[in-house]
Amino acid sequence: MDSVRWISWALTASLLAVGCDDEGAAQTDGAEETDAVGTDAGETSGMPTTTTDPTQGTTPGSAEGGTMPPGTDGEDDTTGDDPSDDDTTAADETTGTDAEPATDPRVPGPEGVDVETFGFVAGDGTSLPLTLYIPQGEGPYPVVVFHHGFQLGPADYASYGQHLASWGYIVVMPQMPGSILSPTTHVTLRGYVQDIVDWAQGGGNIEGGPLDGRADPETLALAGHSLGGKISFLTASADARVDAVFGIDPVDTAGGPGAQPSPDNPSVAPELMPLVVAPIGIVGETVNATGGFGGACAPEAENFAQYFNASVTPAVAIEFLTANHMSFLDNVNCGLACTACPAGTDDPATTRTMTHGYLVAFFEMQLRGRDDYRPYLAGAQTQADVDAGLVSIETANGF
Repeated sequence: MDSVRWISWALTASLLAVGCDDEGAAQTDGAEETDAVGTDAGETSGMPTTTTDPTQGTTPGSAEGGTMPPGTDGEDDTTGDDPSDDDTTAADETTGTDAEPATDPRVPGPEGVDVETFGFVAGDGTSLPLTLYIPQGEGPYPVVVFHHGFQLGPADYASYGQHLASWGYIVVMPQMPGSILSPTTHVTLRGYVQDIVDWAQGGGNIEGGPLDGRADPETLALAGHSLGGKISFLTASADARVDAVFGIDPVDTAGGPGAQPSPDNPSVAPELMPLVVAPIGIVGETVNATGGFGGACAPEAENFAQYFNASVTPAVAIEFLTANHMSFLDNVNCGLACTACPAGTDDPATTRTMTHGYLVAFFEMQLRGRDDYRPYLAGAQTQADVDAGLVSIETANGF
């Protein structure tokens, strides 16, 4: 990258923290729950601060104390079907008839959700505040570690944590360190994700701990946006515990403007994708494949398509045809971090809702064996989106 572009990036960096924080989206203190981490007893005592989202605890159809999404426990208490019927299909369990599809994954699930913060300390002593979205039922629930994009934070993706948790997933959103002037290496970020997985499967899941035994230590997924998507794939390439990985417009950047791949910031696509043995889900866009202040936000040579093209496991790639790189955030007006990416012509609220649904459908398939959710990724339930010119869909490797 030439010196003029580097200077423009540096000037942007000097304002990013202020610009995004003013909008209450990009930095950790944009979320009330995360702001408490490191400033109260939560960090020193190892115990979380808890809030309950009132919009989820009263979701129609939910039972007090929370339930799993319909059909996931092998019983159907809502349809009156004879439980001794051995011919009940996955679709039967969900709707009571094999003529109807599975429950729409874009609508909130039946679980109430608790939002907590926890002062996690990584193996190297670095403080990594965690925002936890925990279903209110007994579990056990699959764990999803969700990594934010560069110069962003958990508050920018709160709706993703809330939606996934309402469907019976424990979502862990770390606030990772690093800035454009002082980036954290990607190998270090990978190590932090693995530390969080160790915690979620071990000490964090003990009785009385933050997850209190409700996490299923054998079922793990990774997800992330932009740089967070790359780190998710990088981690999956080195950790066989990952059962599924979902990238939201992942970008295979090397570690800063003008930086080249190195041992500390390796390129993942195509080089490391053959090492990813988990099924792959990806959403992306090409509006930001070129142009942009300081360079393209999702350069064509490093964008979501490169991950998909190099995949060796069952994979689905969904391209939003009019969205931009920041359309996936809860707050698309997050300051200079967002204005650096030229806007698309989509309705970001629609893009976000659709992505919520794709995430749930993918994890229902891959983590719970619910093949009746395949049509919500590539089939009859997504054809309307394709016909409307909102997305295009590709599958590979037997997905």
